[in-house]
Amino acid sequence: MINAADLLRLRGQLLLWITQAVPQIGKVIAQHLETHTQFTEVFRFIESNFGADLRIASLASVHGTTQDAFSMAFKRSIGLSPKDYLMRRLNQEALQHVINTNLHMKEIAEKLRFTDEYYFSRFFQKLNGTPPSRYRKEFRSSQKG
Repeated sequence: MINAADLLRLRGQLLLWITQAVPQIGKVIAQHLETHTQFTEVFRFIESNFGADLRIASLASVHGTTQDAFSMAFKRSIGLSPKDYLMRRLNQEALQHVINTNLHMKEIAEKLRFTDEYYFSRFFQKLNGTPPSRYRKEFRSSQKG
């Protein structure tokens, strides 16, 4: 059983920890806001021009720097290279279409601006370990049972 003195000691330790943690949390939030502000136009450009044909050179141009400088700044701030970020973002979109629509793979490939459905299928399988049509089938059968 915890007595009143133990509770007060615990409360004091908790308050001390919170007062030490809050400034650190504030710094992390400030860093994220700065990063977001630095790349706001780039993220807007990505979302409005989204597709497999989006090039890092275009993002660097929007950012107003060379491709190398942009890639370094992006990786330092975001923690992923621009290429990795675009691949992950494209995969998120692909997964949404595969899971939530009845579109044929060719239609999804066109929608995401892949050169053809075969390239889309290879891209999808590389990131998800299975072709998109099998992924859809397995996902839907797992939802039934």
